[in-house]
Amino acid sequence: MHKSNFILICILVFLFVNINSQDLNEWKIKRKNIFEFTKQPSISKKDKGYFISFAVKDYCDVTIVVEDDNRKIIRHLASGVLGDNPPPPFVKKSLSQKILWDGKTDHGRYPDSLETYRIRVSLGLKANYDKTLYHSPYKRMSNNAPILCSDKDGVYTFEGLGMDYVKHFDHDGNYIKTIYPFASNKLKDIKGLETFKSHLDGKTYPKKIGFNRATLLTSGTSGLAGDYGNHYGGYAAVSMATQNGHIALAYNRINRLGTDGTTKGMDLNGPEISYKRVVKGKKVKMPVGPTSVAFSPDNKYLYMTGYVFKVHTWNFGDAYHVVKRQEYGTNKPPEIFMGKELTDSGYGSDDKSFATPTSVDVDAKGRIYVTDFCNHRVQVFNSDKKLLKSIKATYPSKVIIDKKTQEILVFSWLTIGPSRKLLKERKIDWRKIKSTITNFGTFEGIKNVKSEPLPIRGGDAGGLSDFGGQVYEVTVDSYSGKRRLWISGRTPTRSTAEIRWTGEKDAPKTDKTWLNRGIKIFEKQKGKWVEFKNMAKLAAKKVKRLTPTPFASQRLFFNPSDEHLYVGEDVGFWKSFDELVKINPQNGNVSLVKIPFDAADIVFGYKNVVYARTHYVVMRFDSRSWKEIPYDYGIEKNKIHHQTFSAPRRTVNSISAMAIPGGKPVHWQLEGMSLNFKGNLALVCYTREKKIELGRKDKYKNFAVGKEYKPNKFPGRNGHFVVHIFDKYGKVVKQDAIPGMPESDGLAIDKNNDIYVLLKRPRYISSKKVNTDHYTESLFKFSKKENRFLTGSTRATIPLDDTQKPKRDYDIKEFWVENPQWIYGGVGHGGNLGSCVCWHSRFTLDYLGRSFVPESNQFQVAVLDSNGNLIMRIGQYGNQDSAGPKSKVPLKGDGVGIFLANYVATHTDHKLFISDTGNQRILSVNLSYAKESLIKLNKNSN
Repeated sequence: MHKSNFILICILVFLFVNINSQDLNEWKIKRKNIFEFTKQPSISKKDKGYFISFAVKDYCDVTIVVEDDNRKIIRHLASGVLGDNPPPPFVKKSLSQKILWDGKTDHGRYPDSLETYRIRVSLGLKANYDKTLYHSPYKRMSNNAPILCSDKDGVYTFEGLGMDYVKHFDHDGNYIKTIYPFASNKLKDIKGLETFKSHLDGKTYPKKIGFNRATLLTSGTSGLAGDYGNHYGGYAAVSMATQNGHIALAYNRINRLGTDGTTKGMDLNGPEISYKRVVKGKKVKMPVGPTSVAFSPDNKYLYMTGYVFKVHTWNFGDAYHVVKRQEYGTNKPPEIFMGKELTDSGYGSDDKSFATPTSVDVDAKGRIYVTDFCNHRVQVFNSDKKLLKSIKATYPSKVIIDKKTQEILVFSWLTIGPSRKLLKERKIDWRKIKSTITNFGTFEGIKNVKSEPLPIRGGDAGGLSDFGGQVYEVTVDSYSGKRRLWISGRTPTRSTAEIRWTGEKDAPKTDKTWLNRGIKIFEKQKGKWVEFKNMAKLAAKKVKRLTPTPFASQRLFFNPSDEHLYVGEDVGFWKSFDELVKINPQNGNVSLVKIPFDAADIVFGYKNVVYARTHYVVMRFDSRSWKEIPYDYGIEKNKIHHQTFSAPRRTVNSISAMAIPGGKPVHWQLEGMSLNFKGNLALVCYTREKKIELGRKDKYKNFAVGKEYKPNKFPGRNGHFVVHIFDKYGKVVKQDAIPGMPESDGLAIDKNNDIYVLLKRPRYISSKKVNTDHYTESLFKFSKKENRFLTGSTRATIPLDDTQKPKRDYDIKEFWVENPQWIYGGVGHGGNLGSCVCWHSRFTLDYLGRSFVPESNQFQVAVLDSNGNLIMRIGQYGNQDSAGPKSKVPLKGDGVGIFLANYVATHTDHKLFISDTGNQRILSVNLSYAKESLIKLNKNSN
């Protein structure tokens, strides 16, 4: 090679590496992990204040507060990483610091007595697992009936709705362990698990997939990229089978798991096994999977049937009248075992046909049993497809072979599957179908016995379209001493169209309803089925609120006045909540607090004040009594609420609410509200140029609009979102603080009136060499400089021409930004602005100006100082069995195990709270420091 060419290549390589290292600097931890004082902190008097002087060995993070002996902070002075870019008041590039405290509290007042306070200078923020809050393994999380399977080691359950869970219980219904999400110490044994290398820290992680980035499983709609879940989220399985330590999950394809938490040496990912159907109103074909699967005795084959579904009909849908068989250890596609791969034209009553086959099971000798619902029979075949026996049974919905006795147990109940045509032809009145159980004895000795009533309530097949399994699920536990039935039922999610038509009476189910919808265990006592355990009752004792969280939306709010954590879980589709879960972080006790109306957002302040908003007003309340604190400059307003498509459970009349400009976006999500020490309130408002016309179906719609406001137009402005700042009296401090801002997922205002905002846009860096996952978001800070967003999209109010476009690539998807103080990308979950952004994230800003923001794809939370320096990351991959050093699966390091964390809150400098909805829990994390120095104050302090 010519010497000049070699030199040129070296230069290019150097430049490429240097450019990319600069690009990735955004995500590098900035502090040095040496936490030592070279000069101990001291104070000297300055008028009514004090200078605090100290020196450190290296550029670590430093935090300075004034607190009492119980660590209750009265002044949050400073926090940040020393070095090239420290936040004020720290001096740049200096290991020696001299910080002025003016002697006042955060609220600008002098403390009554200095003797009760001290100055704390801390180095090296640390985090350690504290406890798990608001958690019960017995709480349901999905509207679909949990799938149940049993073996000699216990009972296994599957639930899914956006996220997925497989849990193991003993024969008495006591929780043993979580099989999926996989335990952290089993990840290495999950063959075929997809991973990715993160731009953020260069590490390799399990890759969460699907539209909501909330599962590792590929078997169902939760793992597909499109909006297959109809907003709420998909699920990995509509059926499950267990045998000989193997677990098969089935829906769009097969996933292979083991009862030991691994995949037992098999590839997780099996073949596709579903049919595809178009659903009205969707752009995708929905998979129709088998709602019943069963292993052959040697686990060589998996038999599957119950390909039932509903597509925009009010009856019980349709079915493929077929049983299929798949060679389990391979990825060969399933073959037809019996029947036809057709719907209405495929049913029949001959020995090779079915009329809605709903379930399958296999006995110890390999005989295959199929419930033929509309033919009132159970067909028994050998593995060579020969019909061995036909057992008469009335509306057989489920067949289970008792694994211990080999008795044939047949269940009848309301079933999804028969089409309108089939119901009419066979004169089936589904309202008259009784729920029963019949024991036919063994294959060798079939008995003609009476059916017994089954201890379940009337079923509900749901609304317009459904692909989520059957109305009921049941398993027979033969190994508990007494024969026990485990039963679950569905509580379907209504569609938006149904809610609009039917209104309040068909609004989401209440906790009272969910108390009757838990998994129940029954056993025979004196000839009757008696309830042995109701898991919902166990959950209610621990968590109080049983209603599952829609969209995994579990917003966290810390109240500095009573030092309790509050949780807002949405009321159905409406992105609002009328009840708060109040949690005592010290002992974990939970209570429920009803609030005056369904708030789209709230924020707590000091002195027992809480602000609650809709899209058109903000109200203030006393957080102890929830009585209104009227604004000095406000309006009277009746029946305040946020809910859209049905009558709300509660409304409130205001004495003096603050009217705000704005309406409601199409996803109804109002995108942030924050309060600082001065009482200034920042909030995101949505401006609408066109008035919505309401039709006769819209009697419950609430698209009320507040004060009229039209933001200034400029070339490149796009979107309807504006940020306004109001003072504590309700007067405007600043309007349109971030012109042209796109959709957001959280807002914060600090003591200097600087604005932090999390935007639903992925980060772009350096000629698109680094583009973060397109479902992630970007966190911005804006100071008092003039700033704005510009878009190159033709959707701009006034599109930019080529001469007006910045001569660089986008900073975030479709947008350039002018004069941000800093950007931190690759965080949260923004839905990629696709057909649904219902799943989202929130960050939080503590009183020291530190941003705690979920890095959801990396199973951790990033901590940044007010200048955007990354201080540390908290958390690691873990399932609910990782809960401290004495848990089933203890973790190293900070011990904080996370699967899906989209929401956080802080008790500043004491605790971080993480909504780990992926593990159905909230994590409490202790915050402390590697090194601390305390200086006691007194009236003679020099």
